[in-house]
Amino acid sequence: MDPDLEKQRNETFWVFNDIASKNPIPEMAIVDFHMIPSNSHAEWEKMSKELQGQGFTVDRHDDPEGPMMEIRTRPLALSAEVIWECEERLTLLARRYNFKPDGWGFSGVSTNEGFVGV
Repeated sequence: MDPDLEKQRNETFWVFNDIASKNPIPEMAIVDFHMIPSNSHAEWEKMSKELQGQGFTVDRHDDPEGPMMEIRTRPLALSAEVIWECEERLTLLARRYNFKPDGWGFSGVSTNEGFVGV
């Protein structure tokens, strides 16, 4: 595994386990991944189109700290493994369009409607 991805994976599992030790984790959740441009050649439109074609919801936020792409999943059975599977896939895709990961979060949902396994 790429050393950067291995470090990212370890951090994802650590953060998830830390959250789980302090708060109840929902069974189902929508996960938000944040990507930021890694240079001035970030291809916003191309990446957004590809992600939307894969079923993700994509929004651009022009925050005072800088622009950010928010990528939301459909409801997923939440676990560190599921988050990492999505995060790794999105990170590899983001690299092709000159983006890099900048965190994730999740919102619990109370139904299995729209459930997608990744």
